[in-house]
This record gives sequence, structure tokens and C-alpha cells, in this order.
Amino acid sequence: MNTNTTGAERRAAKADRLRSRADNAREQADELNKRGRDMASIIPFGQPVLVGHHSEGGDRAYRGKIRSTLGKAVAASDKSSHYQGRAASVENSTAILSQDSDALEQLQIKIDKLQKRQDFMKAFNKIAKSKTLTEADKIKKISESFNQKPENVKSLLEPDYCGRIGFASFSLTNNNATLKNTKKRLEALEEQKSAITTEKEINGVTVTENAEAGRIQLAFDGKPDEETRTKLKSHGFKWAPSAGVWQRHLNANGKYAVKRFFDL
Repeated sequence: MNTNTTGAERRAAKADRLRSRADNAREQADELNKRGRDMASIIPFGQPVLVGHHSEGGDRAYRGKIRSTLGKAVAASDKSSHYQGRAASVENSTAILSQDSDALEQLQIKIDKLQKRQDFMKAFNKIAKSKTLTEADKIKKISESFNQKPENVKSLLEPDYCGRIGFASFSLTNNNATLKNTKKRLEALEEQKSAITTEKEINGVTVTENAEAGRIQLAFDGKPDEETRTKLKSHGFKWAPSAGVWQRHLNANGKYAVKRFFDL
């Protein structure tokens, strides 16, 4: 895992990989489509299967290969569209992954934006619901205080279908919940970034809290039996062939999963 890439770099690289798959699928679709049409061109236009003729069996089998080839072309075309869609989705994603080198910075930027929006909505509602200000005074005060265009402020002051003015309470509640969760994530990631890698042995299994990889890892002496593998999976651990360990994210839930796995 490369921990020195930013979120933008990671998304761009992933989008490139997906578009490469899309191009390959498109080339395959074009090739299969051409092959199917070439095969079909051998059969005289409109000629039906000659039932009872000695060629019937071979003719039906040949036509079946044509349908199969063209069907594969359609499937490859669908796969190309699927990868193109995923590439676009990745590029438009604003998700912040913990392994991004700029994750802390991006989380702080997100917190600042959420806090600014929360403050704006609260201040806006206070002015919008004032009993002493006229609508013109409200528009003027909000426009000057928050650098908003008067026409935009006027539209925000229009009552909704329930006759309510300003931002609905659920908007403030939801934004505040997102703000709190993002702050908690930032705190957890800061703690993780400052953590050091530790290693200990429990019941013959090496347990590593890998701070650099952000994973808690279990290394067995040989391949665990089926019952143990099932238990590992039930506790959220996945086999990582490149590291030769069973692992999951290094966080409070991951540490608790280790305790549950070993019945500590």
C-alpha cells in the first residue's frame, strides 16, 4: 500500500486503470462483433435452416456459434460501459481514505466547511425568523453579513410547503452530526498516525498492530484449519496474500475483534 499518495492522485490512478479495462473490453466487443458478422455473412441472406437436409445439424450448430459470438460482443460492450461508469464515479468521488497522504489535511478542510455551513445556517435562521426586521432588511443584512447575492437570499427566505422559513431543523441536525463524526475520525486518524508498530504473541499467534499500514495483523505458524479460518472471517479478518497475514483495520473495533477472537 502506498501511503504517500494524495486522494486526488489515488483517484486518478484508479480511474486510469478502470478506463484501461473499459478500452480493452471495447476492443474485445468490436472484435467479437466483427467476427460474428463475418460468420453470418457466409449464410445467404434470408436463407432458413433446411429442415431434414443432411446439412441441418451443422447449420444449426454454426448459427448457434454466431449467436454465441454476438452475445459475447454485447456482454463485452456492457462491461466496457460498466468500467467507464466506475471510472467517472471514482473521479467524482469526494471520499477521504485513511491511507491518503493528505487525509488529515482533507479531513480538516471538510470540518472547516461543515462548521462554516453550520454557523451560516444558524445565523441565517436567526435573522430570517426575526419579528422586528422587514423582508427587505433581512435580505440586506444577510447579503452583507454572508456576502450573498440578494436574489439568492430572497429565494432562501421563501416559505417551504409547510410555511417554514429558513433552514429546516433536520438540515442543522444532519450537518452537525456529520461534523461531529468527521471530528472523531480526524482525532482517531491523528492517534493512528502518531502510533508505533507493536507486536506480541497470543496462543502461538503473532499479533501485530501495524501503524504504518493501518492494520492489525494475525500471523499463524502455517495455514489455520477451516474452523479457525471461519472464525477469523466472522470477526472481520481477511487473508492478505502479499503480507502473509490475516488482517483488518487498526482501530478500536479491530483491537476488540482480537480480544473476541482469542476469547480474552
